[in-house]
Amino acid sequence: MNWHIDGFNQKSWDAIKDAIRSGNYADGNDYFGSFKRGALCFDIVLRDVSHSDGTVEEWILCADAYLLGSDTGYGYTKRGTPYDEGDGIGLEYDPGHGFEETLSSITKQLDEATQNVAIWKEYAMKTDITWDMEE
Repeated sequence: MNWHIDGFNQKSWDAIKDAIRSGNYADGNDYFGSFKRGALCFDIVLRDVSHSDGTVEEWILCADAYLLGSDTGYGYTKRGTPYDEGDGIGLEYDPGHGFEETLSSITKQLDEATQNVAIWKEYAMKTDITWDMEE
């Protein structure tokens, strides 16, 4: 699949690794870019699973799905087009890998997930409405 990648770049990958290394989100932000195709968008986010004392147990890199054109009241683009959240997946990653290897791995994981989740496949194949035209 051809993904339009917005914001996920070498700088984002470095920020993820810095957040993991330091134990804090870079600039307090957990969003590190998005992958879009048709009316499907995956936001790449980093989450920590913390103990009650605040120490991090593990870092989870996730791809949160959003479905453009689904009006549940969840959210609207700047142009007023509705979208809804559509679950998501945890991504396998290695903070020791370089950006290009990580990008390839994430793209492959999103391709596989999209093929295996019917609603994601449906929205990825939409051509009448796309995120690229909305933003």
